[in-house]
Amino acid sequence: KTSKRHAYFLGGGVMAFALIALNAVGKSQAGALALVGVFAFGLLVCYMIPFAMLPDIIDEDTCRTGRQRGGLFTSLCSISLKLSATLAMTITNALLKEAGYVAPASICGVDDATADSDADLDQQPQAVLTLISLLVGPIPAFFIVM
Repeated sequence: KTSKRHAYFLGGGVMAFALIALNAVGKSQAGALALVGVFAFGLLVCYMIPFAMLPDIIDEDTCRTGRQRGGLFTSLCSISLKLSATLAMTITNALLKEAGYVAPASICGVDDATADSDADLDQQPQAVLTLISLLVGPIPAFFIVM
């Protein structure tokens, strides 16, 4: 029998593998699509298992203390997820800004006929492209395995 803890670590390992391999496939769309599927499985496990473990933790705490603190544990789990996502996005945005990210010009409200369809919206400095490659692969994989 596999415990929830082992399933969680397995999901994290699958996710880390997919992130590292995603950088290795280059511009192969089929390979990238397959790795995104593998990553999605790992992500599903890493998001669902902690919430599956939560009732066990609450029951254990209730047995030890005799107090019902399920709301406290649930709120701590939820707020830690929100704070970590906010922190990750803030750091990512700051790093991209420092690397010289160029935001595309808005074409909202512009008629399709007058909009330049060949605009260089995807042109970024090499430092930005390298940073995005690191932010999508090795850096999150390191934190998952850590």
